[in-house]
Amino acid sequence: MDLTQVLLNCHNSVESVRKNAEQQLQVAQEQNVGQYLTLLAEELFNESKPELSRQLAGLLLKNSVSGVEPRIDIEKRGMWISLPQNVTSKIKALVLESILSPVASVRGASCQVIAKLGRVELPCQRWPELLPYLIRLVQNNSDSEMSVIYKRSSLTALGYLCEDSKLLENEVSSLIITEDISNQILTAIVQGMSDPDSETALAATKSFYYALYFARSNFSNEMERNLIFQVLCTLCGTEGNKRELLQTAAYECLVSIASEYYDYLGSYLSILAPMTIKGIKGIYEPVSVCCIEFWNTIADLEIELSLEDEHNNIVSNTSCMHYIAQVQAMLIPVMLETLLRQNDDDDLESWTVAKAAGACLTLCSQLLGDNILEPTLGFIHSNFSHSNWHNREAAVLAYGSILEGPSIQKMQPIVETSVTNLCQALNDNVVAVRDTCAWTIGRIVTFHPTIIFPLLGYPPQQSAEHSNGLLSLLLQRLLADDPRVCTNICWIIHQIAESSQHVEGGQKVVDIWFPYIVQSLLQAFKREISDENNMKQACFNALSMIVTNSGAENDMNLINLAHELIVGEEIGLQKIMEKNPIPRSETTVLNIQLVCGALYALTTKLGKRLTLQYSQILLRLYFELLRQGGASEESILSLTSLIVAMSHDFSPYVGECISIIIPLIQSYDELDTCKHSIELIGDLVRSVGKGINPSLEVIVKTLCALLAKNDVDRKVKPLAIVALGDMSMNLGEDFIPYVISVLQLFQQASITQYSDGPVNSEDWIEYLGELRESVLQGYTGIVYGMKDAKKLEILGPYVPGIIQFIDNIVKDYSGEFPNDSNLRNATALVGDLITAFNGQLIQYLLSKDKRSILENICSVGETSRNPDIIGNIKWVKKLCNI
Repeated sequence: MDLTQVLLNCHNSVESVRKNAEQQLQVAQEQNVGQYLTLLAEELFNESKPELSRQLAGLLLKNSVSGVEPRIDIEKRGMWISLPQNVTSKIKALVLESILSPVASVRGASCQVIAKLGRVELPCQRWPELLPYLIRLVQNNSDSEMSVIYKRSSLTALGYLCEDSKLLENEVSSLIITEDISNQILTAIVQGMSDPDSETALAATKSFYYALYFARSNFSNEMERNLIFQVLCTLCGTEGNKRELLQTAAYECLVSIASEYYDYLGSYLSILAPMTIKGIKGIYEPVSVCCIEFWNTIADLEIELSLEDEHNNIVSNTSCMHYIAQVQAMLIPVMLETLLRQNDDDDLESWTVAKAAGACLTLCSQLLGDNILEPTLGFIHSNFSHSNWHNREAAVLAYGSILEGPSIQKMQPIVETSVTNLCQALNDNVVAVRDTCAWTIGRIVTFHPTIIFPLLGYPPQQSAEHSNGLLSLLLQRLLADDPRVCTNICWIIHQIAESSQHVEGGQKVVDIWFPYIVQSLLQAFKREISDENNMKQACFNALSMIVTNSGAENDMNLINLAHELIVGEEIGLQKIMEKNPIPRSETTVLNIQLVCGALYALTTKLGKRLTLQYSQILLRLYFELLRQGGASEESILSLTSLIVAMSHDFSPYVGECISIIIPLIQSYDELDTCKHSIELIGDLVRSVGKGINPSLEVIVKTLCALLAKNDVDRKVKPLAIVALGDMSMNLGEDFIPYVISVLQLFQQASITQYSDGPVNSEDWIEYLGELRESVLQGYTGIVYGMKDAKKLEILGPYVPGIIQFIDNIVKDYSGEFPNDSNLRNATALVGDLITAFNGQLIQYLLSKDKRSILENICSVGETSRNPDIIGNIKWVKKLCNI
């Protein structure tokens, strides 16, 4: 194989040539992976080869030893470790030499490969020459052009190594970079940050950002900490070439320090505060944004720490130091003035200095409470009616940003007197002002619903006098304004509907406005501009929330809405599907999803009142959609809500439904489709009970196969376990043929421990909590199912394993991994087991070998503040007479 030509063919514009080249590479990798990787390393190193082939060789080499998905990454790291050392040594040597290439893209590719290999090799102590080699290049004081380039490349490689090692350390239990190694890396990088060559200093500062994670011992040393801050502060004030880039990189490091080393900031606040304020006021927007993010990071952390201090139930080594309160006098005025720095042409997605300042005010308001009002209200009064739209928009943004912090007593008169001004701003001739005004009103509804609800006004037919009230004006703007404004108005309606349940008289407000709101939302959806700025989605999100929170007096309005969404000429699901056969445009697919989402809300709300009239047509449409490959979250959920509403009336359609749903469950790569399809099975068995029996075998086999597969996304497995438990609980004796197979799978899932996964991974902790929750529910379903079937003897042999599973949960609860939900269900399962097996299990639990388990369950449960857990423990103790 001519590797160079094959690599170049991978970029060929002819598809057949490109695919053939990709296939050749795949075959070479499968036949002899060591030889394949060596050839790639040789291609990367060879200066006589084309730049493109060398660059691609580096990319393929990097991707061969690493993966984005944790499972794949583990496999690839294992593959690399298993290769003969003479092979890996040769590859590492070639890659290290490639960093000296005169070709920039090759050096960049080499840096990435070095990082991926280093994170695997360093913990195994199999690449002792790596760090000395890179550090030697950094410390080379030669002024030759290539020596300077080598220095930059080495610094970049060290940065990549720290970045990849940090990611990996969050997934594995062992350190990748030890303190000794981090000291060597940090020394080299800090030296590079002080280099007179600005490009070298920039490369070093960018690398330092990733190395900070490993600098904990350095920050605990005052002398080293002072040096770090001195170097960074010097860079933050740098002048000359690369000024903006160097300052931005240095301030980004300070943002990371604020997050990682918050405790140490106090001694440097007198320097950092004026320095960052100066940076905020400066002309370089990226620098200004970074300086604001420094304070945003501190504020965000202080909010979290304040909550921990308030509840005093979370163990933390850090206490809130109230840095924001200490600097509020200089920080808040600057943030308010920075709101005036809007870009005339900025798109909605761009993160500008003005938006960053607004976010900072939002966070600060939560910490400062009423204290933020005085400076902010002064700014608002000075700018709200200004002739320049920048000032008007900034005033409204300031108002909206501080709504979450101050007390309701302070905010009530402010909100009440501001409604007239906000109505004025909704008619401003500049769209940015109207957009921010709508956003601000939405935040008032969110944080002060009890104040704003009486100010919404009445529908036109209720009172002509109030027909120009706030809500009436909002609906008018919804039918006439720019899409970005309409999207925010829809959010206001969504928040009004959601908040109505928590405000006295709120339900009545929603009910009297219901037909007007629904009519306006549907008309807005039909506007030609509704495809922009997610306006369509916003319309239907608001519609679904209004439906969900409507009262009984609107039943006829809900039925009429259902009719329009099912068989209506313009937006009825039936007409949309008839007029737009597959393949459908993206717009049509979106319209179908939105209508299905609203029908889900309507079906859930109306139940039998809807299904008696529309079940047949809806079943036909949903089945057709799913058969056509139009499976989406909305269509599956809509079918699920219909099944629940029809209950046993759905039994005749179970077979057809299962024939459609099974392939969707087996669509393992389509995670959401798979998840919602499994959840549908659980709702189906609860709805039709024994009506599911003709399809039971294929369902159980499909779910068990999913649980047995290693390459299925782990997030779907708890759902499958719960579904199997639901079947046992609802089918009883009909589930007996499958109980042993299911119990074996549950048992296998139950032995999974926190130590089996990445020790520092929040994702793993969350997943194992969900897995245990599902197993507890699954076991509970089997207990009840077999008890009803009078076949508890099938479960008997598995009870010791279940008790051990519960014991593990209790021990973890009292240790590092407290999980109230797990403990609540575990203690309830103990009671269910004792009730089912009666004296036999009580005798087992009170035996000499097991009594300590029962006592530990009770003692740990009694320490909980959860009333359900305490109630379960009282129940268990009463059953055991202890």
